[in-house]
Amino acid sequence: MGTNDAFVALPVGDATIRLMVALILGAVVGLERELHGRPAGVRTHGLVCLGSALFTMLSVGLGQGPADPGRVAAGIVTGIGFLGAGTIMRHGSFVQGLTTAASIWVAAAIGMACGLAWYPVAIIAAAVSFFTLAVVRPIAHRLRPSGRAVAMQVRFQGDVVGLPGLVEHLHSLGAIVHNLDFHPGVRGQTDRVALSFSLPPHITLEQILSAVRGVQGVLDVEAEEIE
Repeated sequence: MGTNDAFVALPVGDATIRLMVALILGAVVGLERELHGRPAGVRTHGLVCLGSALFTMLSVGLGQGPADPGRVAAGIVTGIGFLGAGTIMRHGSFVQGLTTAASIWVAAAIGMACGLAWYPVAIIAAAVSFFTLAVVRPIAHRLRPSGRAVAMQVRFQGDVVGLPGLVEHLHSLGAIVHNLDFHPGVRGQTDRVALSFSLPPHITLEQILSAVRGVQGVLDVEAEEIE
């Protein structure tokens, strides 16, 4: 790309290094999200970080001319806000996706640091972010007074005979049900129940799933922890 009064381009080699570092660090931040099956994982975080680095380099190049580089940085922050909001979902009294939205936001900031070739700070930020997501997460769950939050979807046969048994099983394991939505099947379709509840630290999600599968009338069950 040539140089003119409106834009001063970085050397291609320098720009490539910044983009690759951004992609790798973004992928590192997204690795923990990927391992826990979140919708925004390695690819999403890597691309967010890469895009932020590219936009930052463009803003630096534009800043050498009459353009205002601050407007590009402000656009990155605004755009990431919309992307992060798309990962947030509500399950009854619980809200899921805030941690993923925050990690996307941090990935954008790391990408901006890479775009400015501020590699030490970018690496430190990526390492601290991964540590917070991977190591602090189980500690926070144990310290949470109400226990871990879980969202569950259960499909029943064409009646609700097993619903009281399901709730009884959850209560016997120490779960506290906060929200229950029953969706009856239409014309022979299976009934569906959506629940959100708190789970004691000593009870695993696998134990809950095993107990629910043993309830009369249950066809299948899906559950995940809410952050």
